[in-house]
Amino acid sequence: MGLQPSPAVASAVRQLVGPPTIGALVVTGVPTGFTGMITERGVVRAINTVRHRLEEIQLETNVLRDLYHTLH
Repeated sequence: MGLQPSPAVASAVRQLVGPPTIGALVVTGVPTGFTGMITERGVVRAINTVRHRLEEIQLETNVLRDLYHTLH
């Protein structure tokens, strides 16, 4: 199944989870050609990476907030 570049994430995820269930989407280049693949595994890894980065940002924000309150 071909997918044009810059697909909406929700659209790609819907296609991955089906029906029918598939493990990867082929991303085609402009005007034609193979550009890459979006895999179910890649999406799951990206979500986990974002979750961990969000936790880091929240921790950094809390440290800065505490520092601000200490100084003012």
